[in-house]
Amino acid sequence: IDYALPRAGRVRLTVCDIAGRRVANLVDRAETAGSHHTSWDGRDVHGRATAPGVYFAMLELGGETRARRLVRVD
Repeated sequence: IDYALPRAGRVRLTVCDIAGRRVANLVDRAETAGSHHTSWDGRDVHGRATAPGVYFAMLELGGETRARRLVRVD
């Protein structure tokens, strides 16, 4: 998952299912402005494989949230 930050700050990047439930926590730290990359291995917060389907990468920075649709295939 590639993302760019317009300014430095505390970033939280999570994966949510179609119902809005948090499935995985990918990033929760202070980061600099600019381009960044992380990956999701398709596992939930308990280490279990998630089902194929539609998920959302939710990026939070400074009170703003952006979402990007992800499709997990098996």
